[in-house]
Amino acid sequence: MSSTEIRVIYDGGCPVCRAFVHRLRLHDAAARLALADARADPELRRALAGRGIDLEEGFAVVAWDGCRTGADAAHSLAKLHAGTGLVDKIVLWCFGTRRRTTFSYSLFKACRRLLLFILGRKPL
Repeated sequence: MSSTEIRVIYDGGCPVCRAFVHRLRLHDAAARLALADARADPELRRALAGRGIDLEEGFAVVAWDGCRTGADAAHSLAKLHAGTGLVDKIVLWCFGTRRRTTFSYSLFKACRRLLLFILGRKPL
């Protein structure tokens, strides 16, 4: 992975997660965004679990010589996101500060779990 690659590992079985990552646009045109559907890649899930990363607790961002997960990953991406639509502005507001990110991400996780249950999809 190059130093300008930002790899986002998400649950492709969750419609909200999938929509969120596919809306991402970066301010830095030189950075490359790589999306990885953890549900479709059991080997990737095992590798991350071996590093102590539980994707059931949230998505992961691998960049900057490290890995961020959950609320920390959401906050990091919000700082890099360049979207301009109404939904983008709402997302940027929700995840723009650590305090709002902590609250918003907790709510997001609960909604994700409920949505997966309603859709009959098993946890990662």
